[in-house]
Amino acid sequence: MKLANLKATVGFIMISLALMPVAQAGDLFLNFFRNPSIGVEYRIKYISTHTGLYTTAISKDENDNYVSTEFIRTGISIWPTKNIYVSVSHLYGLTRDWKDKTGSIYDAGVEFLVWDERVALRLGIGVIPSNEYGTKVNPTPGIGLRIPL
Repeated sequence: MKLANLKATVGFIMISLALMPVAQAGDLFLNFFRNPSIGVEYRIKYISTHTGLYTTAISKDENDNYVSTEFIRTGISIWPTKNIYVSVSHLYGLTRDWKDKTGSIYDAGVEFLVWDERVALRLGIGVIPSNEYGTKVNPTPGIGLRIPL
């Protein structure tokens, strides 16, 4: 089962990378904090694709305190306006309760480009549905660097 989950994640990453049309001018984002992930995102007009490391506090330790869980996250976002997004992503768990398990995250929010439109600041709400662990709703802030192509 673990190998099948890893293969599915690699497949999603490959699809995500294949959707990055290098022949067209767009924007490359290097994301440094959490949303959509610590990784890369390529945006053209009203659609973007992303892949990277995602951390969120959805697992609990032995004292019932929330602790960070890490995932590989890859997916797409739709931008109905310049600064509003809706995203769906595949998750592959790397640590804690989610290790070697897959899931999904759905999030929506706003992005503001500041400092000569080079720094992207995001704030959103993410939902991770799970029959095994229950549905988790978390804030999804993000910070990234925009590189126009």
